[in-house]
Amino acid sequence: MGGPSYEKILQAAENVLDALDEIGETWCCLVGGLAVKLYGTDHRVSDLDILVLSPDTDQRGVQDALVELQPDRFLLQRPREPNVDFMKLYYRIPGTKHRIKIDLLLSTTPELEIPQALRPSHFVYSNNLPLAPLYFTLYHKLLGWDKRITAKASWRRKKAWVKDSPDILGLCDIAANQGLRPLSKSHMGREYRVNFQSRAQAFVRRYGGDAGEKFRRIGFRV
Repeated sequence: MGGPSYEKILQAAENVLDALDEIGETWCCLVGGLAVKLYGTDHRVSDLDILVLSPDTDQRGVQDALVELQPDRFLLQRPREPNVDFMKLYYRIPGTKHRIKIDLLLSTTPELEIPQALRPSHFVYSNNLPLAPLYFTLYHKLLGWDKRITAKASWRRKKAWVKDSPDILGLCDIAANQGLRPLSKSHMGREYRVNFQSRAQAFVRRYGGDAGEKFRRIGFRV
């Protein structure tokens, strides 16, 4: 049995964002796979990554609030991996037998490197859904790639090659077509720009000339 249709995933994203708004988490947007797809890349969406800015509680608190709000739609499940102390959140898609995993990315989580300056006024809308701005969507993808490409688990390294790298190159092309220069976003702070440049260089060292040309077109020194 295949997964949910793209249209069902879009509707699920809208429903989840509405539920977050209802529990008081109003500064939320899509980042990751669905955002990458909506910006115009050929990405197969399998889950929803949702950025939660200035949350009122921790991740488990947000998860619990969603389950309490709509227990027929949201559910928590313990991961299969041993010795983990977190729960995975899923959303049951109405009218189907499918469910989709929801990753809540809270701006209060240091390792996600979400600049405090990122605000709802920076969101971009597509299909009436709020997206993280293109420059941060690319940053987030590079961050994920950087963590996975040297991971011990082979499936993580495979994801870096098979999913992350095509997304990154595709986003670079889209940014170039828009005349976007990600490093010009001074409001995001110095650390953002330094890390962005460093990870772009690491990516180009790994993938070579074509990748370098794509990053140079959007203002990176690689």
